[in-house]
Amino acid sequence: MKSKDIKYITSSHQTILSLKRGGEYLLIDSLSPPDIMRGFRISRSWFSDYMSIWVSPVESFPLSDVIVFQSHHSLVGEHNEMFYGKDGQDTQSTTTKMKEIVDSNIAHLRDVNCSYSLEFLLSSNRELWLSSALSIAQFGLLLLCNGKIDQATLEISSIIEKINTKHPIYPEVAALYGLLMGKQPYDDYVKSVRTENQNKFSKFFGNE
Repeated sequence: MKSKDIKYITSSHQTILSLKRGGEYLLIDSLSPPDIMRGFRISRSWFSDYMSIWVSPVESFPLSDVIVFQSHHSLVGEHNEMFYGKDGQDTQSTTTKMKEIVDSNIAHLRDVNCSYSLEFLLSSNRELWLSSALSIAQFGLLLLCNGKIDQATLEISSIIEKINTKHPIYPEVAALYGLLMGKQPYDDYVKSVRTENQNKFSKFFGNE
């Protein structure tokens, strides 16, 4: 997919910026609050272009990828799976479909403007957003940051043994699990997570 295609896909929304990262494009809503970035992602895999919606709060594990929560389903209608453009398909029809997805979902995506509205989105559509142990771990951290300690403990306890101990963020998940099980104060922990991610977001999204 070329830069002119990206310009067409976002042509109805001047506030959506594009960032090329490797073989993919991140479409970033520049109206996002500084502590919860959001947008669309266009990736290339197995000779196909596909689109997803993503939301990244500062309430996430600092060593995780900058894209924290991602779904391949529309926020509107019946939550249909979003478009996958196959090789051999006309480029114009591919970009037209992706533009339609952006146009129909952007207003609903902007409803996710704080950690509490994100919590509602994720908990209301678990099968779409929380399909892996890592995403559930991120959700558990979000719950803790929203002051829901008991719910956070349940979520983290349910997946702690399912995460590969060699995964880069496993030590962070394990540390959070220890904090929750030990019923230790968590205010300093939450503050440090937010601070680290605010710095990470500023560097990645160019908001320094």
